[in-house]
Formats: sequence, structure tokens, C-alpha cells
Amino acid sequence: TIGDSGLVGMSAVINKYGILCHPDLSDDEEKLLKEVFGEEREINIGTVNRGTPFVGSGIITNSKGVIVGDKSTGVELMRIESTLLP
Repeated sequence: TIGDSGLVGMSAVINKYGILCHPDLSDDEEKLLKEVFGEEREINIGTVNRGTPFVGSGIITNSKGVIVGDKSTGVELMRIESTLLP
């Protein structure tokens, strides 16, 4: 689980630069993500589309860019950019 949710695909997004997770990410879940994906990826928590904790519902990403839901706020965009872009 991520953020105490079994909807793992909706609770986190990942690319080669970082992992953006549900705000309720626990320390144990973060440790597991680092074990699975490596220490080099930054792990952050955040929301999308004005507070939706299921970041996978509003973000599509790969190593070349990010597409974000149009309701996302400036603060959310800054967190997304700092985590998922080089």
C-alpha cells in the first residue's frame, strides 16, 4: 500500500527523476520505495488538482516531461516540477 491505500497506481507516480506520493505516505512505505526503486530517486509527497491526494489521477509523466490536470495549483505544480523534472 501507499498512503494506507491499496490503489498503488493512483497513490504514486514515478519516473527516472523522482517519486511523487500520496500525502499519507508512511516512513515504512518510503523505505520500501527506496529499496525497490533505489536511493537516487527523490521521494516527495504532494497533491494534484486542488488537493486530490491520489496523484496518479492527475499526472502523466515520463523522463521527458509531465502532463498535469488543469485544476492543479501553483504550489502543487512547484512540488511536481521539483520532484519529477530534472
